Amino acid sequence: MLQECIDTIERNLGHEELKKLSRILNDLYNPFLLDEKVWTIIEDVLPEEVYNKIKHFNSSLLGHSVVNDLIIKNFPGESTIKYHFVKNYLNRSDEVTTFELNVGASRLDIGRINGKSIAYEIKTELDSLEKLDKQIKDYSKVFEYVYVIIHPCHYEKVLDMLPMHCGIITYNLSGDKCKFAFRKKADKNYLISPIEQLKVLNKKELDWILRYSNCLNCSTDKQDKIDIIIDNYSAQKINLLFKKVLKKRYNNKWGYLCVNFIQILPIDIQTFFTTQADPYWIYYKNSSIV
Repeated sequence: MLQECIDTIERNLGHEELKKLSRILNDLYNPFLLDEKVWTIIEDVLPEEVYNKIKHFNSSLLGHSVVNDLIIKNFPGESTIKYHFVKNYLNRSDEVTTFELNVGASRLDIGRINGKSIAYEIKTELDSLEKLDKQIKDYSKVFEYVYVIIHPCHYEKVLDMLPMHCGIITYNLSGDKCKFAFRKKADKNYLISPIEQLKVLNKKELDWILRYSNCLNCSTDKQDKIDIIIDNYSAQKINLLFKKVLKKRYNNKWGYLCVNFIQILPIDIQTFFTTQADPYWIYYKNSSIV
């Protein structure tokens, strides 16, 4: 049924129009919208003559599914690349993945902890490289390995601007398929700052490290906690504890996403990672579709 609906839309719209409309849908869509509202967005965005050909599906087909399918096939945005990339790392033993981690003044797109700590920054064909230098500097203070995942149009420029330890992965997106190629392997990063690693952690996590080392600390000030840890641990030990704490922080969220991945629509994976909401309840709430 979904494929029939999508085929009808694609037969009646040109490639560039599909890309434009999918981008608009991406901007307007939210997984927590009632499905009725999602269908209203579809009606508003599609040309009237096209919507009239698919409107009979709205009583038996999730609007969320229609929007996700159009976006994943036609809009080469960050969410699309994230979905294709992280699905390669599901259900791996003793490993977690996270999204949008605050690191310094930057927000890391994807982080993986699997004995190593690996940072991934995504730059699609829609993105500029204006912030990349600052982002890489921030990630290099915290993660052992740093990669950029880029559209091939950025390759030559990125190759010239990245420090030697950084790796490069390019992607080839075609419809709902995406292939990744490791163009340059990341080397071990030796620019890590224990202080910057500890700044990523919250007070409770710093307290856990202090209890782990039997350090008595009555201060409620985050910087005081960091100073005590710096005084009591080597940089190597802090790096090990940093990875241990991040795995502890995100283990349940990543495990939940792995278990429910098939039930979650592609563009929505980061939202469900963050909220651990029930996909069935979110997609079908107040819906006549059961």
